[in-house]
Amino acid sequence: MVIKTQAWEPDTCAAGERPCRILILWDTDQAPELREHRVAAFERTCSAHADDLPEGVMLWWDGNYKPLTEYIAYQRAFFLRRNHTEWQARFPNGEQPMPETIASYTSDPVTTGSVAAPEAAKLTGLARAYSRNNQHNARKNQAIGIPGSVRAGIDLTRITWTYSGVGDARVLTVNCGGQLTTQQRNQAQNLADTAFGPGKVVVVA
Repeated sequence: MVIKTQAWEPDTCAAGERPCRILILWDTDQAPELREHRVAAFERTCSAHADDLPEGVMLWWDGNYKPLTEYIAYQRAFFLRRNHTEWQARFPNGEQPMPETIASYTSDPVTTGSVAAPEAAKLTGLARAYSRNNQHNARKNQAIGIPGSVRAGIDLTRITWTYSGVGDARVLTVNCGGQLTTQQRNQAQNLADTAFGPGKVVVVA
């Protein structure tokens, strides 16, 4: 088992803010079609997705918490150490001077062990915040395609979208750039209401 961490920064976070940064774990020893991806932590959150999240910890593969800041430092040191080793292999006789940023990393970093079992409420908050990000992203991806189903040949590059509100009450506005007639806009709005529920998506002609 070799656990890797990847980060996801959704494009549906609060406007004008740095997006949420979500850390996700997966086991590289598993075949791609069998891999389980687990949400481990929010390194940061935007105001639209703020929730009852555990702060300063990440949910490790064993079901317990690790200190988040220490783990992030470990990950960065790991890659600097790998760069150090690769540079030495590439230029064994010092043909090129090693960059200062990696020159000091001459020993393998050590990550911390698990520190505590998580509280049920914190696990619920973590799952809820991740689910909201997924839902908002999926709603955006699906909704911006709806105008094309009511008008053939619509210029998709002129369609813009914005989110407003926070949490479960967020509303997505899809602006078609003046390309729909009133009848077409109403058709698109009805499709959006059917797909997501009334009030979740607003279509502007």
